[in-house]
Amino acid sequence: MIKNLALYCIDVVMVLLLIALYLSLMYFTKIEVINATYTMQGGKSQAFEHPLKIRTDAKELIVEMDILLPKLHSNHLHIVPDDCLTALWVNDSLVVLDKEICWQRGASVNLKQYLRSGENHLKASITDKGGYARFKIMPSLQTDPLYLVPTILLVIGIFFYGYFRLR
Repeated sequence: MIKNLALYCIDVVMVLLLIALYLSLMYFTKIEVINATYTMQGGKSQAFEHPLKIRTDAKELIVEMDILLPKLHSNHLHIVPDDCLTALWVNDSLVVLDKEICWQRGASVNLKQYLRSGENHLKASITDKGGYARFKIMPSLQTDPLYLVPTILLVIGIFFYGYFRLR
């Protein structure tokens, strides 16, 4: 009985440590958005807090923002425009997109050659078909090795821990 209780406590501590590791990775690699503005066709720039969500009838919208990245940062960013992203510039370099990025799910984009630690300037051109115009950018948890490697190691660790615990 005491042996089972001790094993249960070890299990709980292991799970809590793994969760703490993953959450700390998420916290220390997050991006901070500052100086975010949008401009509608022929209009003046207006500041907004990220993520952007405004009601508009404009057909085209330009979104600009600075993103602050820590030394250890994601190079894959998940972008969700509404309706579609027509062009993206990072630090004044045009990003060549290999697929159309639209609002349903957005897409993860590898920006390794454009991003650097510290402040990065991002400019996006968005087409909008009416209703709400939106723009959201965040680290991509699904495609970035920064997140995939710890996740895979976590799964392997849990497997081996369970394997040796059951022996």
